[in-house]
Amino acid sequence: MQIFDIHDRNNESYYRFVKSIENDFYPPLSQRDGGIQAFIEKVYVMNGNVSIIKDKGVIVGSLSYWITEENDAYIWLIVIDSKLRGTPKGTMAIIELLRYNTQKLQEEHGHYLRYVEFRTWEGNSPAQFLYKRLGFEYYKKVQGDVIKGRTTVFYRDEFKNCYERFVINS
Repeated sequence: MQIFDIHDRNNESYYRFVKSIENDFYPPLSQRDGGIQAFIEKVYVMNGNVSIIKDKGVIVGSLSYWITEENDAYIWLIVIDSKLRGTPKGTMAIIELLRYNTQKLQEEHGHYLRYVEFRTWEGNSPAQFLYKRLGFEYYKKVQGDVIKGRTTVFYRDEFKNCYERFVINS
């Protein structure tokens, strides 16, 4: 598998990948304000980074983040193709994306970062299981954070722990 950064917010292959997973979101991305392109734009507007992982030339996963005012690395999107979810290859793709981006964050921001954090909806138990397995901890729950009537759960770990786990001990 190979990892690449996407610097062009109008990258057609990345757009097609996000479109292929849009129904994993509720409501689907195309039904939100601005649609799929607005979802993609968000990370660029926040001066973030988008990475993709390819297997045999095909995008099978993505991780995007930005740095918050509190000096946390906020993961906006971490996802793999539905065909790989729950498989060793899918887990490895997620770990490789985390390793690559943690190394990049260390080089760019170093000791200034506090946490790596992200969120998912409360009913997404497979994602929550994976996040816990990867060493992240639940730290808060917010009702109606993104979607009215839906509960969002937040996970995080100290950046230095992520660096040790995903980069140094890999």
